[in-house]
Amino acid sequence: MSGWDEAFSNTHNRPYWFNKTTGESKWENPDKHATNSTKSIALMFLVDNDIYHINRFIEQKYFDECSVYIHPKRNVICRDCQQYVIKDTVQTSWADNSIVTATINLLRTAYQEPTNQWFVLLSYDAYPLFNMSDFASKLNKYQKSLFDVANDRTSKTSQFWIMNRKDVSTIISNSNRLSLQRKPASGAPDENYFLPLLRLVDPQYSFLNKRPMYVEWLPNVIARHPATFNKVMNIDTRLMDEAGSFFFRKTTKHLEVGIRTKDNYLIFYIGDHTNQDDILTFINTTQINLSTYSFIFVLMSTKLVFNPLLMEKSYKVYDIIWKDVNASITEITTKYGPRKGQLYFFTEEFHINEVSTLPMTSTVSKRINMYTYTLTMVGTHDAYGYSQARRGGKSTRYSKSKYKQRKVSRQAMRKHTRKKKRTPKGNKKLPRKTTKRNHDNHAYNLWRK
Repeated sequence: MSGWDEAFSNTHNRPYWFNKTTGESKWENPDKHATNSTKSIALMFLVDNDIYHINRFIEQKYFDECSVYIHPKRNVICRDCQQYVIKDTVQTSWADNSIVTATINLLRTAYQEPTNQWFVLLSYDAYPLFNMSDFASKLNKYQKSLFDVANDRTSKTSQFWIMNRKDVSTIISNSNRLSLQRKPASGAPDENYFLPLLRLVDPQYSFLNKRPMYVEWLPNVIARHPATFNKVMNIDTRLMDEAGSFFFRKTTKHLEVGIRTKDNYLIFYIGDHTNQDDILTFINTTQINLSTYSFIFVLMSTKLVFNPLLMEKSYKVYDIIWKDVNASITEITTKYGPRKGQLYFFTEEFHINEVSTLPMTSTVSKRINMYTYTLTMVGTHDAYGYSQARRGGKSTRYSKSKYKQRKVSRQAMRKHTRKKKRTPKGNKKLPRKTTKRNHDNHAYNLWRK
C-alpha cells in the first residue's frame, strides 16, 4: 500500500489510513483514490483554525464521497483538517481582498483534479442540511452555477456559491482581468468579484439565482451580521427548506438542530447599559419553566462583549444597530408571533427586580398577520420610551387592556398629546376635551408609532 497502513480512530469511531514515512493521515485509502477516483464534487472550506461541524460532515459521508480542500486563516489548524490544507495559502482578513485571493487558490487546487465537476465554497461554521447522497442528487439536477443574488440589477452575490467546472475555468483563466484594488460600491470584495468577472468575460452569461448557503437577516432592519444560530427550531428548518438551501451558516460550535418550536419567547435587548449577570440570574431562576420558553437575544452595540453563558442559553442572536430597535420588534413579532403563547420583550435597562415570575398578568393584546398573542414590554424603557430616554426625556410606557390606563399619568399623556399637535400636518389632533377611552387609544397609538 505504498507505506499506508490502516488504523482506527476512537474519537470518530471509524478507520483511517496512516503513513509512517511522512506522518500523514487520511480518512480513505489514498492508493485506491489514486487509481479509481469517481468524485465529482469539491468542498472548499475557508476556515480560521478548524471546521465547527466536521463530525457532521463525516457522519453524512461528505468527506468520503467528495474531494475536500481547506484554506486556513493561520498556519495553526486542527489535526483532523491538516490533511486537506492546500499548499498555496495567504493571510486573510474579514471583508478584505485576501479572501478573494484565498478563494482563487482553492479553485486552482481543486480544478487540478479532473473529476471535480462542482465546486462548493463553504465557511468554517457551515452545517449540511442533507446527507451526501441527497445533496448530490439535488445538485446534479442543475447545469448552471448557483449564485445568491438579492437584486437582479446588481452583480453583488453572497460570498458562498456553487460553480460548475466551466465557470471555474473561466475564473482561473481571467483572474487578472478584474482588479482586486477596486473598491466596490457596497459589500465586501469577495461579494463583488466572481459573478462580475464571469459577466465581464461573457456579457450574456446566465446562472441560477439560488441560495445554496442559508443565512437569516431581519427584514427592514439594518444589521452588522446575520443571525447566529445556537438552537435551530422547526420554524427555521421550514424556512431553510423553502429557500432551497443545502447548508446554513453563522452557527455556534454546540449547535442543536431540530428543536421543537415553543409558544413562548423571551427576547432580550442587550446594550451598553445592560447588566448581563441580571439576565443570566433571571433565566436560571427556578420560577421559570425553561421547557416552555425560547431565548432570543438582540445585540445593539459594537463595543459589547456578549456573555458566553448567555450564548449557550440562546436559541438565536441578532446583531442590529440601535436606531432600528422598533423595526426589529415589529419583525420579530411578525415571525415568532404564535397562535397561543406569549412574547416578552426585555429592554436594554432591564433589572431583575422588575420581574418576579412568568407568565405575567400585565399584557398588551395585539393581532398581527392573523396571529393572536400577548405582548409584554418589560424594562425601564419600551419601544417608544427609548427615544425619550436617549434625548434625556422621561420614558413612558403605555398599555391598552379593556380601556384601562396603567403606569401612565394623565400629565405624561397630555405632554405627548401636545407634542403630537406640533408635528407637521397630516397627523390627526386629539380634541382637548375627550373621554378617558379616547385618551387611552391615543396613548396606545403613540406607543405603536
